[in-house]
Amino acid sequence: MRIPWRTQQTPLAEDVLEVAASADGAVKVSVEKIGGSLPVDRDEAERLARRYLDALEASRAAEQALKNVEDDIKDMLGHNAELVEDGTGRVLFSWTASVREVLDSKALAADKPSLVEQYRRATASRSFRQHLTTRVSKYATN
Repeated sequence: MRIPWRTQQTPLAEDVLEVAASADGAVKVSVEKIGGSLPVDRDEAERLARRYLDALEASRAAEQALKNVEDDIKDMLGHNAELVEDGTGRVLFSWTASVREVLDSKALAADKPSLVEQYRRATASRSFRQHLTTRVSKYATN
């Protein structure tokens, strides 16, 4: 099975992950060589950097604004579980407690390493990272 990096666009021939299952059911994941650099001119570099950093800044501002509103609502709720509309009783917001159980995989690996190995599975992915260290002015022409 070939998995292109973006299904809406035809991938480059080498831009795929290979996933295969052997007869014994083991899954083998291999990543074909993906590499190289794609040069873009200075105007395109500046345009992409500006779009990315502006969107990142807007996203961070929106996340902070949302967190501030959530904190205000939590302050209003106090020990109550729901914030309801007067008259209708319609629930607008709820803040409920829950308990989550998790598997301590480090302790399990220490106690039963063969069991952990038996159920280990691999996944493959590509990581997108930005390497812009300053605002777009770095890319501006003088």
